[in-house]
Amino acid sequence: MTTPFDQLPTDLAAAQAMILAQREQLTLAKSEVTVGRLDRAAEADAGQGTA
Repeated sequence: MTTPFDQLPTDLAAAQAMILAQREQLTLAKSEVTVGRLDRAAEADAGQGTA
């Protein structure tokens, strides 16, 4: 993953590839957060049913 201080590519194709890669990483991170939240909600629901 790049940092804010990494130099941007000088050609358009390389810049577009970098943007697409970062967008894919962001989408994956958001998905992992969503799955984690759903898992916690399911565990909480299951815990309430046995109490």
